Amino acid sequence: MIRVVKDTQPDDPQDFQFSSPQLGDFVLDDDSDTTCPNSRIYVIIDSDPDLYTVTEQLMAGWKLTDIAIEDPDGGSSFDVNAGTATLDWDLGSSSR
Repeated sequence: MIRVVKDTQPDDPQDFQFSSPQLGDFVLDDDSDTTCPNSRIYVIIDSDPDLYTVTEQLMAGWKLTDIAIEDPDGGSSFDVNAGTATLDWDLGSSSR
């Protein structure tokens, strides 16, 4: 499973655009309005690609300060300045 979460400080209705060649484009925000979620979950099957790239479009007036990845073997990476996370998918793994 791959889970992408947007957590703004403070919570805000601003929509944030994400793109991924493997997972497609999606929008997340961090407020109580349920029309746009603050997370997306993707169930990955064993035959899917080994690397997944997710990029957040950087927004004027907002600064991305952290990308957190849970990856037991440490094969994933990120670039905060580019807003990009590269997730190394291993059989039976779960990434956030």
